[in-house]
Amino acid sequence: MTIITKRALHGAAIGTAVAVVLVGTGVVGSTPAQAVLDASAPVLSSVTVSNPSPSSGSIINETVGASDVGTGIDFIVVSIRDEVGKTHTIQGSNAGDLRLPIDSSWAVGPAQVTDITIFDSADNYAVYRRNGSATVLENGSFTFQGHTVDFSAGDFTISEKPAVVPFDQVSAPLLVAGTAQVGGTMTALPGAWTPTPTTTSLQWFADGRAIQGETRSELALTAALAGKVITVAQTGSRSGYVDQTVVSQPSPAVRPGSFDQVSAPLLVAGTAQVGGTMTALPGAWTPTPTTTSLQWFADGRAIQGETRSELALTAALAGKVITVAQTGSRSGYVDQTVVSQPSPAVRPAPAVENFVAPSISGAARVGETLVADVGRWEAGTTFRVQWSANDERINGANGLNLILAEAQRGKVISVAVTGVISGRTDTTAVSSRTVAVSAPLQAFVSAVPTIVGTPRDGSILTARVGTWTPAPTTWKYQWLRDGQRIAGATKSTFTVPTSAVGAKLSVVLTGSRAGYGDATVSSAESKPVAPLKKLTATPKPKISGTVKVGKVLTVSAGKWSPAPVALTYQWSVNGTAIVGATKSTVKIPKSAGGKTITVTVTGKKDGYVTVKQTSAKTGKVAK
Repeated sequence: MTIITKRALHGAAIGTAVAVVLVGTGVVGSTPAQAVLDASAPVLSSVTVSNPSPSSGSIINETVGASDVGTGIDFIVVSIRDEVGKTHTIQGSNAGDLRLPIDSSWAVGPAQVTDITIFDSADNYAVYRRNGSATVLENGSFTFQGHTVDFSAGDFTISEKPAVVPFDQVSAPLLVAGTAQVGGTMTALPGAWTPTPTTTSLQWFADGRAIQGETRSELALTAALAGKVITVAQTGSRSGYVDQTVVSQPSPAVRPGSFDQVSAPLLVAGTAQVGGTMTALPGAWTPTPTTTSLQWFADGRAIQGETRSELALTAALAGKVITVAQTGSRSGYVDQTVVSQPSPAVRPAPAVENFVAPSISGAARVGETLVADVGRWEAGTTFRVQWSANDERINGANGLNLILAEAQRGKVISVAVTGVISGRTDTTAVSSRTVAVSAPLQAFVSAVPTIVGTPRDGSILTARVGTWTPAPTTWKYQWLRDGQRIAGATKSTFTVPTSAVGAKLSVVLTGSRAGYGDATVSSAESKPVAPLKKLTATPKPKISGTVKVGKVLTVSAGKWSPAPVALTYQWSVNGTAIVGATKSTVKIPKSAGGKTITVTVTGKKDGYVTVKQTSAKTGKVAK
């Protein structure tokens, strides 16, 4: 096998059958695994050259070594011409870009293999592709087999890479912190390096994880770092030296922060009195809490549900000392609670005013009902009532009326009335005591009253009491129309008014006697009140006689029916009744001279409407 030198290949004639592969970086001592292709300074670490007169598949190799330092490589494959029946392959241990520098004068033949394309014409590189997809060759030992290679000028220089060594001496950075606590700051003091790095960089860590963006010498301890251990790493770099990273000793776990300055809330109240309001003004905090909450206390005990800035002073707080606690919270900080100065004891609200004491009406006798009058109080007062017997409360006796039971016999009764106004102090006023409750009254043997008379318009009805044992000493009457009281109808007799026509009448009778309980009984209802009938004949009266002073005039009343009809008369002069002139005749008085005379006849009949008829006027009375 013939070895083809690099110089011997320079300017080889077109058509010379040579296959060439270029990979890696031209640095002495490099291995394929370290080789990288640098577009800005392309150099070669190995060159493999095929047999200059190959048959298909024949290969020869050449490797760049230390003796080649400074040697120019002036041959580069730029195109491959196909031959019928031949194959072109790229072989190697790794897959990656195989990039070859070219110039602008490379030849393109009509049978150029399409697997060879330009990768980036600006950088003058070609890329070998196989089966339409890039086969990238970066490192390893590679061989290209092929035929008919064209060459053009290219120039790479083999260079020597300096030795790479570690730093001689390095000390880790030192952490300095005022307090490892949220709100504080940690500072990294750089370590000592020999030799001095060209550049250094820092990276802070929390519990071993890098803190994003924290690469300066100081680290602010935020709430997110609470409870975590802090370290800082320093990395040094210098040409010819291996980059080296050293890590500080870990800090103590970062403690939660505490508020630097806190003032207690201030209590403000118009009057520390029931019915008033207390207000909490928040204290000053450094730093400002994210949230604050309040809790009110009475005599040191939390007031359920009172967490707002204002506290209504209810009656339940009378006599108690009020405080308010404010709790501040902030992420990464310990919650802190401060308490206000205590208030004066809350004074009771003004008492409700009573002007007239309660009183009791009714007989203090078993079975009787006592009635409480609450008395007179200031406007807006509501009341609670409690009855007592011999100053002991009667269970359940809380209304204005009390029916005296056997249990109260012999005891004195009183009533207590408590006046209530919201926000004020209740006031209780007590009535005078009654006399001792006596035994119950004996009962009458009563009778049902009856109504005597015909229930007709204008008739007079009479209540008959019947026989009672013993006989009451006093009677009370109340007439009813269809079960409703008739105002003023409180006598034993009752004249039926026209308004009662069609209604049913009854009477309620109450009998009273010393030592006996009043007994009240009611009669049966009457038939409906009938209306009055009308007279069928009511003729107009006629006057006869001489119309002269001193003469007698006579009236003819005519025939009224149905008979009998009672007739009455009234004579008048110029419409004014003549006193005593109530008969069917009249002697004309002197005073009637020159005037006219009339007479009015009134017809009455039981059960009939009374009718009045007036005569025509006479001529003027002659004197």
